[in-house]
Amino acid sequence: MIVLRQSTNVLSWQPTNGLQKAALVKDPKESKMFRHKHFIPIVLAIATLVVFPAAIGARKAQRLPAQPDFDREQFMLMNLNRGQDSTGFYLSGSHAKTKVMVKDLDKALRQLEQVDRTYAKSRGKPDDRFLDSTYQRIKQAKQTAEQLEVQLKDAYDDLKVSIQQTLVLEN
Repeated sequence: MIVLRQSTNVLSWQPTNGLQKAALVKDPKESKMFRHKHFIPIVLAIATLVVFPAAIGARKAQRLPAQPDFDREQFMLMNLNRGQDSTGFYLSGSHAKTKVMVKDLDKALRQLEQVDRTYAKSRGKPDDRFLDSTYQRIKQAKQTAEQLEVQLKDAYDDLKVSIQQTLVLEN
């Protein structure tokens, strides 16, 4: 019989009818030693994990300044600028859409201008503008969109400042 030792188990080889079989047998002495040998360090580790974070958390809680109590109306005021479906959310979303609108109108203007030039050249009248009225309307729409973009950005910035000033002046 060949015996190989592994930590707390004993691996033994026993021949049976010419075949080799391995059996894993626990050594009772080693398992008791393991319990006694590692019990105290495990208990100390668990106690350290439980006691020290609680003490650190208590110190941090003492250092934090007292936060003012807000009533429902103050929370409503603060939430105008935060979260989905708020005024700030809609202003910010509209501002982003107007940026895209300005870019798209600019692309449309350039495309219209190129097609108009090419068409005029093909007809033998390179100085004529056949789509000039459409060009002027798109140009005016682009200018309006640029103004709207600036107004939305200013409105969003004004909202943030107004909320902060209102809450600061109240406290």
